[in-house]
Amino acid sequence: MVTLISACAITPLRACCPLYVWTLGADLSAGFVNDFTLRSPAGVEAALLMCTIPVIAILAQSCQTISLSSTVASKILPMSYLEVLFSTLIGTMLLNESMNLFQVIGAICVVASAVAYFFKPEPASQLPTSDTELVKLPEVEKSSERITYAKLIDSDELLSELNDDVEDCRGKADDAKL
Repeated sequence: MVTLISACAITPLRACCPLYVWTLGADLSAGFVNDFTLRSPAGVEAALLMCTIPVIAILAQSCQTISLSSTVASKILPMSYLEVLFSTLIGTMLLNESMNLFQVIGAICVVASAVAYFFKPEPASQLPTSDTELVKLPEVEKSSERITYAKLIDSDELLSELNDDVEDCRGKADDAKL
């Protein structure tokens, strides 16, 4: 709970100085865990909180839903899960304290989360790769213009095709009047 409370307290400072926020959150959370972990229900709750978030994030990332896990965690905590976890890990390292089992598991998950987050593959582009690829546009039968295949790159050819179609429609309209 102290980790959550400290995150709420320092959230307004995130935009101006993230490193200071990480260090401050680390000092609060790591000091709390070192003093109270496994000695009181609140300490157990804090330790479980630090372990549960990265484990869930890792499981979600293994299913390629990194953005979903980040969004869910950011709605639960005022800080993103990476900020909370990094602050706890940095605080433990800065204070040079011995790490208990919960912190070791959390540290492993933090490293794996960071690697998965920063080195995730870029989505493949859905755009055509060639200037000769054609896009089929829907035909409009009831209007005076009929939309046909159009090349993506050659706008002059597209304009001439549309002009030809308009002339065809005008000719059909004139024939229908007769």
